[in-house]
Amino acid sequence: MPYTPAPAPLPCPRCQGDTFRIPRNLLDRLISRFVLVHRYRCHSLRCGWEGRVRVSAPALRKASKSA
Repeated sequence: MPYTPAPAPLPCPRCQGDTFRIPRNLLDRLISRFVLVHRYRCHSLRCGWEGRVRVSAPALRKASKSA
Protein backbone atom coordinates (compact mmCIF):
# COMPACT_ATOMS: atom_id res chain seq x y z
CA MET A 1 0.00 0.00 0.00
CA PRO A 2 1.52 3.39 -0.97
CA TYR A 3 2.16 5.88 1.80
CA THR A 4 0.23 9.13 1.46
CA PRO A 5 1.29 11.89 3.84
CA ALA A 6 -1.54 13.59 5.71
CA PRO A 7 -1.54 17.32 6.39
CA ALA A 8 -0.44 18.19 9.90
CA PRO A 9 -2.17 20.69 12.14
CA LEU A 10 1.12 22.09 13.39
CA PRO A 11 3.26 24.84 11.86
CA CYS A 12 6.92 24.46 10.91
CA PRO A 13 9.14 25.52 13.84
CA ARG A 14 11.48 27.41 11.46
CA CYS A 15 9.23 29.26 9.01
CA GLN A 16 5.72 28.73 10.48
CA GLY A 17 4.65 27.20 7.13
CA ASP A 18 2.62 24.03 6.60
CA THR A 19 4.08 20.63 7.44
CA PHE A 20 3.18 17.07 6.48
CA ARG A 21 3.88 13.67 7.99
CA ILE A 22 6.48 11.40 6.43
CA PRO A 23 7.47 7.80 7.21
CA ARG A 24 9.54 7.32 10.33
CA ASN A 25 13.13 6.13 10.15
CA LEU A 26 14.71 3.41 12.32
CA LEU A 27 15.75 5.82 15.08
CA ASP A 28 12.20 7.23 15.26
CA ARG A 29 10.83 3.71 15.63
CA LEU A 30 13.26 2.95 18.45
CA ILE A 31 12.37 6.19 20.25
CA SER A 32 8.67 5.37 19.82
CA ARG A 33 9.12 2.31 22.01
CA PHE A 34 9.38 4.76 24.93
CA VAL A 35 7.76 7.98 23.70
CA LEU A 36 5.51 8.03 20.63
CA VAL A 37 6.85 10.36 17.94
CA HIS A 38 5.84 11.23 14.38
CA ARG A 39 8.15 12.58 11.67
CA TYR A 40 7.21 15.76 9.82
CA ARG A 41 8.65 17.81 6.95
CA CYS A 42 8.04 21.42 5.94
CA HIS A 43 6.27 22.01 2.60
CA SER A 44 8.62 24.90 1.82
CA LEU A 45 11.65 23.81 -0.20
CA ARG A 46 13.52 26.91 0.97
CA CYS A 47 13.07 25.98 4.63
CA GLY A 48 13.79 22.25 4.39
CA TRP A 49 12.97 21.49 8.04
CA GLU A 50 12.42 17.85 8.93
CA GLY A 51 12.08 16.43 12.41
CA ARG A 52 10.19 14.40 14.93
CA VAL A 53 7.35 15.63 17.08
CA ARG A 54 6.15 13.93 20.24
CA VAL A 55 2.55 12.72 20.12
CA SER A 56 0.57 13.61 23.24
CA ALA A 57 -1.86 11.23 24.95
CA PRO A 58 -4.93 13.46 24.24
CA ALA A 59 -4.05 13.45 20.53
CA LEU A 60 -3.91 9.66 20.56
CA ARG A 61 -7.33 9.41 22.21
CA LYS A 62 -8.84 11.85 19.69
CA ALA A 63 -7.37 9.89 16.75
CA SER A 64 -8.68 6.56 18.05
CA LYS A 65 -12.22 7.96 18.52
CA SER A 66 -12.38 9.26 14.95
CA ALA A 67 -11.14 5.97 13.45
